[in-house]
Amino acid sequence: MTNATPDGSKDPTKEELENDMAATRERLSENIEALEDKLNVPKQAKTKVNDAKEQVGAKAKVVTEQLKAYPRAAMAVGGTLVALVLLIAARRGRST
Repeated sequence: MTNATPDGSKDPTKEELENDMAATRERLSENIEALEDKLNVPKQAKTKVNDAKEQVGAKAKVVTEQLKAYPRAAMAVGGTLVALVLLIAARRGRST
């Protein structure tokens, strides 16, 4: 009796079968983890919040560096914003 399959190839060895099963288990584990991540809505929300925090932090750093580089412009913008807020508050006070 030979160890040939119907298509003429040799039967896999025990070691080959074990390696194939280990690789299959690894792929299955990765697929299960991917499904778990997709179905875990709270985890997805936390990830998105953390990503947004990182983006805001990076943008704040850039703005801070720009304000340090141009302090007069920063004061002018700040003064304009304060004046705008006071103007809006004064108009609301008159209209009520």
